[in-house]
Amino acid sequence: MAGQNLIRIAALALGLSTLSFAAGVAGDLSSIDPPRSGQRVVLRIPPEIPADTPRAHPLLSTSSAEAAPESAVRRARHAERQRLVEA
Repeated sequence: MAGQNLIRIAALALGLSTLSFAAGVAGDLSSIDPPRSGQRVVLRIPPEIPADTPRAHPLLSTSSAEAAPESAVRRARHAERQRLVEA
């Protein structure tokens, strides 16, 4: 019984959402003529970047980057943990 009510509620919610969406689209499409007042705005995506904008350097490639040895990282964590325990 509860499962049937849940399905009915979900179907009703989906139907109302679809009807609301269709009404919104129909309302948008019904205004064919653009407004005659106000300024016209053109939006460029992505926007133009000024020539004097600072740029980031490219990232290092994986083959040229050097990683810290794993043992150094573990020792640093262990030392930090010991320092916290002793405090």
